[in-house]
Amino acid sequence: GSLTAKMSFVRLVRSSVQSSVRLAQCTLRSTVSPSVIRGLPLLSAVPVARSLASKSHNDDDSHPDFMPQSKALEEQPDVLKQIDADVKAHQVLLFMKGYPQQPMCGFSAAVVRTLAKHGIKYKAVNVLEDPLVREGIKKYSEWPTIPQLYVKGQFVGGCDIVLNMDKSGELEQLFQDVTKQ
Repeated sequence: GSLTAKMSFVRLVRSSVQSSVRLAQCTLRSTVSPSVIRGLPLLSAVPVARSLASKSHNDDDSHPDFMPQSKALEEQPDVLKQIDADVKAHQVLLFMKGYPQQPMCGFSAAVVRTLAKHGIKYKAVNVLEDPLVREGIKKYSEWPTIPQLYVKGQFVGGCDIVLNMDKSGELEQLFQDVTKQ
């Protein structure tokens, strides 16, 4: 009875997650270079399925240290003001995961490589250091993903846009009067 139903549920979730991962990988392959894809971690559906099958969604037994600790951006208007000031203060500004010397995601690494290829001097902001900045930059730009590149106070785009602009030559034009390293 109950064990058989649980096992069926685990198989169903595993199959669904594996299909989603395959779809995401296929989508990435069509839009991202193979070197970026090779750097992505392989996902396993087994821990997810086990977690879903064995735990109810009642987190009352969790320690308070593990509960979500987010503060609404509306409570922190200074974050958006600081982001605006940073965007206006730097010719080229990159909001990314990690640091230029050690990016923490393949998309941030790809934008860092592109900026380096053009010899651009820029300031980088590691959004992983502050959850308010991480969410605030998404609200500021009305763009849901990171990295985000700003040039002369204007939002350029994320990784896919930057790479496409580089390929088409538009990025070189955009960087014509920007300070080089």
